[in-house]
Amino acid sequence: MCYFPLSMTPPPLYKSITPNELAQQYRGRPFGELILYHVSRQSLQHVTEELFRAIEFLPNELQRVRQNWIDFNNSYALREEFWKSDCGDVLLSIVGRAKAFSANHGINADDDTLLNLFDIVVLAFAYTAHGDKRAKKFIQRSIGIEQTH
Repeated sequence: MCYFPLSMTPPPLYKSITPNELAQQYRGRPFGELILYHVSRQSLQHVTEELFRAIEFLPNELQRVRQNWIDFNNSYALREEFWKSDCGDVLLSIVGRAKAFSANHGINADDDTLLNLFDIVVLAFAYTAHGDKRAKKFIQRSIGIEQTH
């Protein structure tokens, strides 16, 4: 998966990256830029395929509650501050929620699972922004972009 010019979570056969290492790479950019990057660089079909692929990497118990995870994180999308927030900080915040969510479902999540849960949030937001022009415009406005395609 490629987000931003940097690679996010590598497939398991590559060297893993920790959430803290990835957060450091993402510092200095608003989180909304990450979503808009996916929307501008990937088709809706590709985003959908990546979303389902990320879900497949989750432990079975988390696969069963994936919609709860997506819905829980969607509640943050209504605030402009969320999209303006530093991408590294948002990543760590989502990872913190992912740890608690996983534990609540009997899973002691490793870094790969936590970053997969982060990917699912990012891809779900990108999916929404692809299909809902108002959502995309809200993200753009939140980070100071008035008109892009």
